Amino acid sequence: MKKINNFIDKVFNLVTGGIYGLISMAIGVSFIFIAVSQSLGFNMAEDTVSSLGIVPGFGGILFNIGLILAGIIAIPFFLYLGRSLKRDGFIDIIRILAVIISIIACISLSIVGCFPAYSGLYSIFHRIFALIFFFTGLIFCILFSFIMWVDPNFSKLQAITGFIVSAIFAIFLITRTALTEWAVFFAIIFWVIENSIYILYKKI
Repeated sequence: MKKINNFIDKVFNLVTGGIYGLISMAIGVSFIFIAVSQSLGFNMAEDTVSSLGIVPGFGGILFNIGLILAGIIAIPFFLYLGRSLKRDGFIDIIRILAVIISIIACISLSIVGCFPAYSGLYSIFHRIFALIFFFTGLIFCILFSFIMWVDPNFSKLQAITGFIVSAIFAIFLITRTALTEWAVFFAIIFWVIENSIYILYKKI
């Protein structure tokens, strides 16, 4: 464990955690909107985010690569976010749990990119890992926001924003519509970017 912590320290000494969050979201957003531009007649009110993975040609491939890269690069961000939060007693257990669940969400997102929403076996794996991502996203947003609420290094606004994002996750899981899936997409991007900037600005 000590060797792993030392390695993580070296990684963050080279590039701080907030930068990973910004890079991850920049890749995800760029690749997704390129895929949207390649999809004729795409309508966010009717077409899900996942449907971009099966767009014919370069757009679909780029979308899937974007998910894979965004998920992988976001892992150091969540590790750093966890390290930035208060660590004592029961709060520390929640912090560790939040980090573990967020890493599961990142890995699930990357796997979704490996299994586009085609029919058959691809579709089954795609749906399973997409569902894992949405459930874990809901949970880690709640947990991180709870810790931020009691952590003096973070403002109450940071926590409230996280609770709002988790509510959007919940609404999607209840409604399962294309529009609410896009709402999750924009919400989680905003949350990661906003927290990345906050960490960088406050030098936490």
